[in-house]
Amino acid sequence: MEKNEIRTGSEKISLFSGSTQHRKRTSDGKNVQSRRLCFEGCEPCSNAEKKFRTETDISVEALTMATENRWSLSEIQKAQLEDPDIRPILKMKLNSADRPSWQEIAHESPATKQYWALWNSLYLKDGVLYRK
Repeated sequence: MEKNEIRTGSEKISLFSGSTQHRKRTSDGKNVQSRRLCFEGCEPCSNAEKKFRTETDISVEALTMATENRWSLSEIQKAQLEDPDIRPILKMKLNSADRPSWQEIAHESPATKQYWALWNSLYLKDGVLYRK
């Protein structure tokens, strides 16, 4: 039996006739999101597009950060050392670049275990732990 055929009794039924050709969606420079299903100037589609544009206008206010209340590196390091979830990872990073074994971390909190899982994404700079 050939592909795309069904046999019932002595009858052979073809599921489709003709040939198929696979084309990439971008082969003609367009994709499915840029195609209109109707003709250009279709009133219902034009109205829907106008309504969509007016409903989705968004205004954004600019925010600025005040730099006067910034934490110093020593304050950040102190806070990290006081954090029960970050402290074990920070100490291990200070002592060794190698990731500790699971046995060394198994008794720690779930948050510490999550930091352990991110070990290769964490790095030290000036005694402060950062994530890449």
